[in-house]
Amino acid sequence: GGLPYATDLVVGGYILHDGFTWTDYLAAKTFFDTTTATGAENLDGKCLYKQQPDPTAAPTSMPTTPKPSPAPTPAEPAPTAEPGKTTDAPTFKPTDVQAVIALESSVVVEGVEPDAFNSDPDMQEAMKGTIAQSATTAEYPIVKSDITEISAASTRRRLQSGGVEITYTIELRVEATDDAASIADDFLEAATTALTTAVTSGDFATTLQAKAAEVSASAAVAFASVTVDVTATTAAIEATTTTFIV
Repeated sequence: GGLPYATDLVVGGYILHDGFTWTDYLAAKTFFDTTTATGAENLDGKCLYKQQPDPTAAPTSMPTTPKPSPAPTPAEPAPTAEPGKTTDAPTFKPTDVQAVIALESSVVVEGVEPDAFNSDPDMQEAMKGTIAQSATTAEYPIVKSDITEISAASTRRRLQSGGVEITYTIELRVEATDDAASIADDFLEAATTALTTAVTSGDFATTLQAKAAEVSASAAVAFASVTVDVTATTAAIEATTTTFIV
C-alpha cells in the first residue's frame, strides 16, 4: 500500500511521475544527488511512496432463501354422527360365488378305435364340438371348453356289442343361489332332451362328420364311416347323472 500522491514530483526540471519504477527512482536519485539547481534535495534517507489503488471489497454472496414447503393437505375428517343418531358402518358388496353343475353321460358309436380316439386330439376336438352343439339349448348354451374328461372304451364286454362308448362330462357354471339345485334339474332335463333328439334324428352323426372336417383332414378320415348306436346311446342318455358342486 502507500500514501496518496496526487501530483508528479518536479524538482529542477526533473519529473518523477506517479507510478515510477525502480529504474526511474535510481535516475531521479542520481539527478538529485548531483544537481545544483535551486530546491534540489538529496533523496537519501527520504521516504517515497508509490500510489496504490484503493482496496476492492470482496463481493458478498446473496443470502439463500430456502424454498417454502407446500402447505399440508388437511385429512378428510371422519363423519361425525349427529346427536341422537349413529353412524352406519360401510357396507361391502359380497363376492359372487359360482357353482358347477357336472353332467356325466356317454355316446356309443361304431367305426372308431378306442386307442386311436384317446390318442388323437383332433378326434376329441370334433367330438367335443358335436356334443356341445347337440346339448345346447336357448337357456343353457354349451361350448367346447365346457366338455371335459372325454375318453373312449370298448363296449364289447359290457354292452355285448362291438361299439365304442365315449364318456364325457359337461360342466355348467352358475351363480350359487338358493335355487341352484333346481337349476341343475332344469339343465339335466334340457340337455338330455336335446341330446336324445340329436341322436334319434341322425343329426349327431352328421354333425360329428362336419365338425371333424372342420378340425383336420385326418379327423375327417377317422370319422368317415362312423355310425351312432341309437339304442345304446339313448339308454346312456337316460342314465345321465348330475353333480352339484359349490
